Amino acid sequence: MKPEYREYLKKITAFNRWETIDRRNRSVGQSLEQFVMLYDLGRYFSDDQKNRSHHEHLNKLIEVQKILRKR
Repeated sequence: MKPEYREYLKKITAFNRWETIDRRNRSVGQSLEQFVMLYDLGRYFSDDQKNRSHHEHLNKLIEVQKILRKR
């Protein structure tokens, strides 16, 4: 495995570990508050804007994967 790809996987793994720990430490009230804030934020944008942003994000992830695999 190429070093750049290995480094990328280490970063993703570290983030996933942090996210799991953070989720465990959050109370039910904090989780609910976060959900409501994200839901309200989502209502601010049109469906077209949300879909476009989602596809752009996925395409960028695909580009990064291709670049890392070529190195």
